[in-house]
Amino acid sequence: MTIGRLTPGYLTDRIGVRVATALYISCAILLQVIFTFTPDPVASAIMVILIGYCFRPLFPSGLVMLTQSLDKSLHVRAVAIAITFGQFGAALIPSGLGALSELVGMKVFQAVIFGWLIVTLGLWLSFPKGPVQDAGSKLGRGQDGNVGVEGGEESGYWPRKGGTRLQN
Repeated sequence: MTIGRLTPGYLTDRIGVRVATALYISCAILLQVIFTFTPDPVASAIMVILIGYCFRPLFPSGLVMLTQSLDKSLHVRAVAIAITFGQFGAALIPSGLGALSELVGMKVFQAVIFGWLIVTLGLWLSFPKGPVQDAGSKLGRGQDGNVGVEGGEESGYWPRKGGTRLQN
C-alpha cells in the first residue's frame, strides 16, 4: 500500500480522481476474483499485493471527493467525521471479520471482501460528478454595495466582503 500511495498519482491527476478511483476499485474486484479461484500460493501472494496497491487511493480520494462535494464551510467538520469513521472502520472491521471467519470459516473472508468492494464501487459512483457551487458564489451586490443573495437583496445572513455580518 505504501508503494501504491507514491506511484499512481500521475495517472490519477491525468484522468481525474473519480474515474481513476473507480478504475482502481474495479481492478481490485477483478484481482479479488482471481485471488479467490487461484490455488497457487505464490500467485495468491501476488494478488494480495496488487489488491493492496489498488486500495491505495480509496481514503485520500474519498476525502478529495468529499471536499469537492461540500460547501467550504463544512470541510473541516466533514473531514473530521470521515477520518473518525475511517479509524473506527479500520479498528472494527478486521476484528469483526476475523471473528466471523473463526465461526464460519475462512471462505467467508473472501466473500465479505468481494461484497465490500462491490458496495464501495457503488458508493463511489454515487458521488456527484462535479464540484458543488459554494453558497457564497450565489451572492450579489445591492445598490448600496452590500452583499446579499441573488438579485441583490440584502440579507442579514451573508457575510460582507470584509467578513463582517450584514445588519438588518
